[in-house]
Amino acid sequence: MEQALGNERFDISPTARIRNALRVNPDTAARWYWLLLIFIGAVSIYDAYLTYAFRLEILDMEENPIGLMLIRLEPERLRYFFFAKAVGTCLVLTLLAAAECAGRKGLTLVREVFTRMCQTMPNLGQWIRSLDQTFRRRRQTILTSVASFQAWLLWYLTM
Repeated sequence: MEQALGNERFDISPTARIRNALRVNPDTAARWYWLLLIFIGAVSIYDAYLTYAFRLEILDMEENPIGLMLIRLEPERLRYFFFAKAVGTCLVLTLLAAAECAGRKGLTLVREVFTRMCQTMPNLGQWIRSLDQTFRRRRQTILTSVASFQAWLLWYLTM
């Protein structure tokens, strides 16, 4: 169904109304994406602060087996634990930020690097291309999942 208003025609069918209602402004979506990235980093910093503040009790309180192993390596200063925590957080934030940039503009540098590799090893190139496309399509789902886990962690740490 189309309706004319002056010289313009508007599609007023039910599917068009639903499609227009679900459409998100790309600038708003990008702002939310970056705000969620900041939230993930802030919760990680808060978690590290609590770990440092309760460093005398952390050996009894830590529930992550890998974290517990890293704490036991050096229980006085927790250097290995904080290093692993910082590296993990930076890696996740960097991958999610790169995915957002790749989803909007495309990572030309990465594509240029892998172009030669794709020519010499076609199977690897095909795998990298499919991984890149999947990650770009699912970046918001991945970000939402990580942010949801961080929100649960924040609740768990404060309750």
